[in-house]
Amino acid sequence: MAFAGISRKIVGELNSLVGRKIAVRLTNGKTYTGTLEAFDHPDMNLILNNVVDERGDKYVKVIVKGSVISEILIKELPLFDPYEFAQILERELGLRRDAIKVYPEAGVVMIFNSIKVSEHGVEGQGPMANKVYSIYTKYIEERRKKLSTEIA
Repeated sequence: MAFAGISRKIVGELNSLVGRKIAVRLTNGKTYTGTLEAFDHPDMNLILNNVVDERGDKYVKVIVKGSVISEILIKELPLFDPYEFAQILERELGLRRDAIKVYPEAGVVMIFNSIKVSEHGVEGQGPMANKVYSIYTKYIEERRKKLSTEIA
């Protein structure tokens, strides 16, 4: 994979972590755990909310300079997997693969270029959107159950 492809993959992974709990270990050994609010690319500066450091001190917000990050550790699994959901749609609705497009960097599945599905829900109208919404609701419910048992 070329450098541009790796960079795009990292940005896609970070996009999927926005709004999720992560831990950031710095080069000096300090660790911050909080919710990823935003990041920039290519500098990898991060904004974390509701942060706790390794000593238990709490902060409303921490901005971490990308050059001092040693590791980013994922504390929560994503609720919505666009590839998995696309496979479910293909199977449940009997759609051709070219009718469904996955945009992993954005965490989005597009159906017929008119129905958009992400972790935030289903956007679109009509009978097909209603069917997709029904499948989405069931999928999210099952994912929540699965993730809660994996974490417990």
